[in-house]
Amino acid sequence: MMPKIFTDLFLLKEVFHYHSKIILENADGLILLFTKSDGSKYHGYRKQLLDTYIYNLKLWFDTLEDKNKFERDKADNMIFRTIGSIYIAYIEEILNNRDDIEIINLYTDKIATIIYGIFRNLLID
Repeated sequence: MMPKIFTDLFLLKEVFHYHSKIILENADGLILLFTKSDGSKYHGYRKQLLDTYIYNLKLWFDTLEDKNKFERDKADNMIFRTIGSIYIAYIEEILNNRDDIEIINLYTDKIATIIYGIFRNLLID
């Protein structure tokens, strides 16, 4: 399913909108995890989430059927970290603007379009 999501802009936007709803439904807990977890057993949750996302991106790229679509090189870890950082920033921006659904919807469409462009370029170029 993952390749289809990142190569279909409409589907990617739908996934991001669904994801923003989940973030909003769990906003209080996520804010605690991201900003107030120092010293608790959840300390470092933000970094752990980033590392998990990066790991899954690497797994997905390693399972691409057409290996010619994406040639792995030394810059890949930087690319995956950058994409992962965008994901974390996406969550944080949803949380920071949780009281303005209109701006969240506009933002979600734009960030999905950006992510779509990144994956399109990675897989085609």
